[in-house]
Amino acid sequence: MIYEEVLNAEKRLDDCIDWETGEVSEDYDGAYQDLQSVLSCGIETLCKIRANKQARIESLKEEINRLTERKKQEEKRIESLEKSIKSLFDKTGKEKLDAGTFSLSYRKSTQVKVDDDFYNKDYMRVKEEVDKAKIKADLLAGAQIAGACLVENKNLQVR
Repeated sequence: MIYEEVLNAEKRLDDCIDWETGEVSEDYDGAYQDLQSVLSCGIETLCKIRANKQARIESLKEEINRLTERKKQEEKRIESLEKSIKSLFDKTGKEKLDAGTFSLSYRKSTQVKVDDDFYNKDYMRVKEEVDKAKIKADLLAGAQIAGACLVENKNLQVR
């Protein structure tokens, strides 16, 4: 709809010029003002839509946080239930137990447990990643780095 209004205003402006003779009709100034008005209103409308989308994103973030907190509560309840089930199962002294539609038993597993202050270089993983801040600083200082360059962007700001 906005784009159609802009196209129509541009066409009205275009119709004010005789492209063969180069003559401009007296309606040109009014058509130009109309185009400016349509562009301004269109941009304002798009900015309002953008603002509404940003507000929606914020409300979705809040809902995600609320649901995440609720999920954590449910996970804690499950942990508590599992402790109770394990405690009651241990009291039976059995290796396997049928409890209605559920069967309980233990299986063995092995887990590596390390101290909080554990450090041994032989058992450490290092994730390598590109240091863009250092590359930028070196490029700005005049260094030539194969595979890297500075690119200037035009970022739209809407306030």
